[in-house]
Amino acid sequence: MLAPEAIAAEATSHAEEVVRLTRELLTEWGREGGQILRTGGVGVRALDRTAAALGLERTAAATIIELAAAADLLGLDEAGAAWVPASTASAWLEAELPEQWAALAVGWAASARTPWLVGTRSDDGVLRPVLGTDVEAAWAGRLRRRILTLLASLPEGTAVDAPWVRDALTFARPRRQIPDGAVTAVLAEAELLGLTGGGALSRAGGVLASSSQVPAVGDTDAADAAPTDETAPPAETNGQVLAALEHALAADLPADVGILLVQSDLTAIVPGRPSRALTQALERSSVVESRGGALTVRFTPESVRRALDAGWSAEELVQRLSRFSPSPLPSALRVLIDDAARRHGAVRVREVASVLRVADAAVAAGIVADAALKHLGLDEVAPGVIVSAAPAGVVLRELRATGLAPVLEDGQGRLLVSERAGVGRRAPAPAPARPGNEHAVSRRRPGRRELAALVGRLRAGEEARRTSDGGAAAATDPVYALALLRQARASRARVRLRLAGSDGTQQERTVRVLAVEPGRVRLADLVRETELTVAVHRIVTLEIL
Repeated sequence: MLAPEAIAAEATSHAEEVVRLTRELLTEWGREGGQILRTGGVGVRALDRTAAALGLERTAAATIIELAAAADLLGLDEAGAAWVPASTASAWLEAELPEQWAALAVGWAASARTPWLVGTRSDDGVLRPVLGTDVEAAWAGRLRRRILTLLASLPEGTAVDAPWVRDALTFARPRRQIPDGAVTAVLAEAELLGLTGGGALSRAGGVLASSSQVPAVGDTDAADAAPTDETAPPAETNGQVLAALEHALAADLPADVGILLVQSDLTAIVPGRPSRALTQALERSSVVESRGGALTVRFTPESVRRALDAGWSAEELVQRLSRFSPSPLPSALRVLIDDAARRHGAVRVREVASVLRVADAAVAAGIVADAALKHLGLDEVAPGVIVSAAPAGVVLRELRATGLAPVLEDGQGRLLVSERAGVGRRAPAPAPARPGNEHAVSRRRPGRRELAALVGRLRAGEEARRTSDGGAAAATDPVYALALLRQARASRARVRLRLAGSDGTQQERTVRVLAVEPGRVRLADLVRETELTVAVHRIVTLEIL
């Protein structure tokens, strides 16, 4: 049995840390987002870059990414090619710690994601990427709900481990299989979030466990008991749950302090939990050396430069730190800040999308001075060399509108006869299946009328199959074809397809369905041992083997 004070101290420490890591993630992906692979999900390179920025292992970084996505803090950029902070992230960043944490906790409880499977291989031998479709499972939400309920049923302060929890869940429902490693992973996530402390349920964890307003995604027991077709709880109910979680965490948080004890060796100590203003100042200007009952940080040239990059001047940084220091700042720290400010900005980097080479100096001067071309952001960086922030296709069009006759060249200076595809704006890429969208497991449960229409189409397809002398079912109805493809994806069954080519010819493939996306399906050819992506309308017939 653990003392309530020990549980609260451990849980709040983890809650503060997970919020800090989420803020660091949003900052890192605000600079450079997580590029989406052709097959969906975020690649290993982006994951490793994020893990290095957060100072975590790859698996822990994947968990933080999935937590942020579950809390609706991540979204796709305009081109649909990378994950970046969502529009809701700015409000979350400005919120207080309990409010930030409550959003993460509620998102985790309702998530159908399995971050611990990132980096493992699926049954088809494909690596599961973070934010990919292969790390989503309907049973994940039910398992989180069952574990929280089990912990809440124990006497207060009871610490448990993964083998005991797995045995208890198996004893309660022997026929419901639990995947290997899932219980250990869920308990680790609960500890990371601060829902447990030292293996025992915290006060905030008990609030989340007792709340029936946060249904687990895919929980058939809860879904069957729902009297209406809508599974989403009312907005005011969600607000009550969030408010209860915020109050529970705030009650356990120790009082914050605004004192910074700066030493001459460029280290500083905060004797307690730093206040919000002090936390913001230290996150921008120092690196953490140790955490615990007191926070120890160190000022380095790189950390001071980070504060200057954020727009602070040397004087402003000194003033902010002096505000929390009961004694004057050491001269060593002032020298460090002045030296970093003296070198800051010596090299400046500008984003350039196009480069214009103009042989005639008079023509170059006329282009830069033309008021009709001001929106292109033109600047002559050298005689006859003009840079622009606009894409090459836009620059060509605008220059031709002014009566000039520009031509396009490649990176080696070779003349291109025609503009290559890809110059200028590209069409937005389709959004992959991701947490919370309409193609994910966590989608809204269809109503009775919608289910009746879907079942009617499925029965019509089965009838067409029976009347075709046992041949393959004609996939003339896209809804019927998509339903069979999703069924094959869920059961890992082999499928025999007949595809129509662009020239009207047909070819037969024996495949396994990897992912069903909007208007297309990703397949693994079992005979040719290759992957292919085809549009649903190209499927002439299909048969589940």
